[in-house]
Amino acid sequence: MVLALLVVAFAAVLGWAMLASSQLQAQVAGNLSQSAKAECLAVSGIELAIYYLQNPSKAPSLNADGYWSGGNTLSVGSPDGAADVTVASQAGKPGQFKITSTGRVTKPASSSAFRKSSALVQFPSAQNVYGAAALGSISIGSGNVVDSFDSRNGPYVVGNSKATMASNGNITLNNSAVIQGDAFPGPGMTVSGGTVTGSRTPLSTPLSLPAVNPGNYANSNDNALAGANIVNGDLNIPSGQTSNIPGGVYFVQDFYVAGNSQLNTNGYVVVYVTGSVSIAGKVKTLFDNPANLTVMIVGSGSVSLSGQANYYMSVYAPKSSVSLSGNANMFGKIVANTLTLTAQAPSGFHVDEALITVNTNQAGGPARILSYSP
Repeated sequence: MVLALLVVAFAAVLGWAMLASSQLQAQVAGNLSQSAKAECLAVSGIELAIYYLQNPSKAPSLNADGYWSGGNTLSVGSPDGAADVTVASQAGKPGQFKITSTGRVTKPASSSAFRKSSALVQFPSAQNVYGAAALGSISIGSGNVVDSFDSRNGPYVVGNSKATMASNGNITLNNSAVIQGDAFPGPGMTVSGGTVTGSRTPLSTPLSLPAVNPGNYANSNDNALAGANIVNGDLNIPSGQTSNIPGGVYFVQDFYVAGNSQLNTNGYVVVYVTGSVSIAGKVKTLFDNPANLTVMIVGSGSVSLSGQANYYMSVYAPKSSVSLSGNANMFGKIVANTLTLTAQAPSGFHVDEALITVNTNQAGGPARILSYSP
């Protein structure tokens, strides 16, 4: 009888222990889930800050220096919480900002999970305030038009006359080529041919454009999100195929979109390319907003846009030859070593004024993450 009672008692204790262990495991899993949610909220706060730095007209407010300095309890697209964000320009470092974001989970009400993340972000410096900049020369083919528009006011309809182009070499316009805006050749260099509606005054000092530094994106990136679109390290969209990639930062060798194919970018996308870029098909940027797609060339690989399509993007390739040909229209911003525009008329290059800034405390242009601390 006593033995039976002992067995029953032991079974009861074991049952309570198992129940307590199960409850503990559930609590740990819940805590991990809440922590992950908080981290996502913090990252979303950083992304929101980058967007407002690039698009100050969309920010809820601007400080005396002309940029959004952050806010508290910000909605960042999740019903489970919010983010507190601060943004500070770095003294003596034009175009550089430190963003600190604290994600707080508010649902369920009993949750107190929070995560703090920070990022040091570099935008093109004040010297790079041009729609197109080249360390070498710029050549514009007959019939090509370079003008501007402001994506913050909607899609391109009629071009403005605020295009700005600059190079360390000569700027050559062939026959009926037109720049609706300013063309600044290098010191001692000239602008020849065509029509320039604004200034042709040479630069007083040469352009100095930093090389692309991908940081740790070679090892930590979003390549897995692209699935079968990245093969053997290449972002490759073969002929006849339509593919989609979500927002993220991708690190690839070559970027290739064949004719009669299409790549849709469904978010804010940055592509670091160690080789070359050849786009003969279509690339559909989210909302047709050039700020949502940036191609960064790590090295000196060439960039060719040759399709019969409209391309909305920024290209940053200070060591590369960049060409726009065929029936391609590009809307955005270009940094190159040499730039050649030979697209068939009436195609051309349309500078997005939203990517240009003359205030060193504002941002504009593609963001480069110098450091990130989760």
